[in-house]
Amino acid sequence: MIVKKYGMPSRLIMKARNGEEVDPARMYQIKAELDASGIYLSEELQRFCSVYFKPKQKQSAQDHQAMNAALDPAVSRFTAFRTDHEAESEIWRGNVRHLLAYTGSEPGIPYQDSDLEQPMCFSGIWLPSSPAQQGTCVSIR
Repeated sequence: MIVKKYGMPSRLIMKARNGEEVDPARMYQIKAELDASGIYLSEELQRFCSVYFKPKQKQSAQDHQAMNAALDPAVSRFTAFRTDHEAESEIWRGNVRHLLAYTGSEPGIPYQDSDLEQPMCFSGIWLPSSPAQQGTCVSIR
């Protein structure tokens, strides 16, 4: 797996908050690379989102368990990847933070774009569940 490193996510958030332009095309590039990595699969993302985006009237007590069942395989794959490629795994995690930074902070991002919203929601829940580098603190906001 080839993992590209982008700038610091906190810098992206600061740029968006300061009103500086953040290139949305870069967000789509990062998303494509995350999708292609094989850490999470499309069917897991769809299964997670079918529960996460349920109308309130249809939500149930079993939804949390169903979302975790969709997240667990990605956490397991990331854990295995991290065991063999620690430095690359932290770059991958940083790229997940980029996706969250771009989609969560940039006022010009089309929130109705489910191709971006779905992986952002999945990643926002997945990131704290995944193993971090020893001695690091994971924060998505």
